[in-house]
Amino acid sequence: MISFIMSPLLYGVSILEIFYFIYTIDSMNFAKMLVVGVDLTIFAVGHIGYAMLGVACWQRLKGQAAIVAVLTLPVYWLLASVAAWRAIWKLFVEPHHWEKTAHEPAFKAKK
Repeated sequence: MISFIMSPLLYGVSILEIFYFIYTIDSMNFAKMLVVGVDLTIFAVGHIGYAMLGVACWQRLKGQAAIVAVLTLPVYWLLASVAAWRAIWKLFVEPHHWEKTAHEPAFKAKK
């Protein structure tokens, strides 16, 4: 249960960490290189696992939608991370505010 909350929060942070370490690669020691290697391995295994799941669904459903879903999954995860951090921010800034989406009524009452 806690992974549903922590995963989106840590996804964006991990990407930023990897880019930071790659940007400062000239001053990296063994420990930093190990952290980047472990992070990249975890990202690769996670993305490959979801890609394999998507390919299995595509083979079963014979549709193009599964391929598009697999290819856009990292973007979806990044956007979920942004949304999670925004929700945390809003929780502290406006704890009692509810951003309600305006919808048209599903059906109109007869007069």
